[in-house]
Amino acid sequence: MDAQSFLLLSYLMGYLIEPLFCIRIYPPTWLKQRYYKTPQWKRDRKKVLERDGHKCQHTGETENLHVHHKTDVNFFNPKMKHLITLSASAHKKEHHRLKVVNLRKKRIIEYCCITFYVVLITTIIFKVKA
Repeated sequence: MDAQSFLLLSYLMGYLIEPLFCIRIYPPTWLKQRYYKTPQWKRDRKKVLERDGHKCQHTGETENLHVHHKTDVNFFNPKMKHLITLSASAHKKEHHRLKVVNLRKKRIIEYCCITFYVVLITTIIFKVKA
């Protein structure tokens, strides 16, 4: 395989592999704050609290409850299965956990990209010398 074909194949593979490792882009905070004031969110929040018995699903607490989006897929029109009742402390821990997971994904992507480019450049250098 010549260097040009290798570059083209690598470029196409990047498009196929990248979505598997992509880091979720969350809606901006200001947009979320506007959404949380809508009648739709208030109805959904009330339904989730009732469904979960007005108790945190992690700790069982009944005060200072938040409704958490388990996923940002369809953030502004979530399915009930994507919402969960959490206490303020459990909600904070969950968001911290998500930050750690996303940081690990980012590091994996960076490591894969660096490794990929080192292999790519090394291959090109050896192809040019040959």
